[in-house]
Amino acid sequence: MITNYEKEQTILEWLREYEAYKAGIENLKNIIGDIAEEGMGINYDKDPSGPTNKFNSIVENAVSKIDKLNIEHRIKAMTNKVNYIESAISVLNDIENAVVRNRCIKGLYYYEFCYKIGASERTAKRIKKEALKKMVIVIFGKE
Repeated sequence: MITNYEKEQTILEWLREYEAYKAGIENLKNIIGDIAEEGMGINYDKDPSGPTNKFNSIVENAVSKIDKLNIEHRIKAMTNKVNYIESAISVLNDIENAVVRNRCIKGLYYYEFCYKIGASERTAKRIKKEALKKMVIVIFGKE
């Protein structure tokens, strides 16, 4: 059974990687577009095998299909994490949101943003702890 501490650590890891997940999703979508654009194995060096002058290899098509399915699976997994994070952040109040975004996503030190939100470092740490508890409930549910 996973403890609340482990759940919080999982969320913190996802928050640290949040921007990378979003960028990675876009890059993987571009890769799928490139695979489709390449025509899954077009090679004009060989004799045409059909009316479209496209060389068709069952092996190349199978490999391309497996690559595309693997990439789509990775996109889905990363999209799910982004959606979990966004739904959890949406339940936070403004100050909790600011602390989580500045500390956990942007990686700023407390002293770099506490004066902007009008809280001491100690208060910001407490707010982060409470925000993570809320996020655990949104993402993993309440036991």
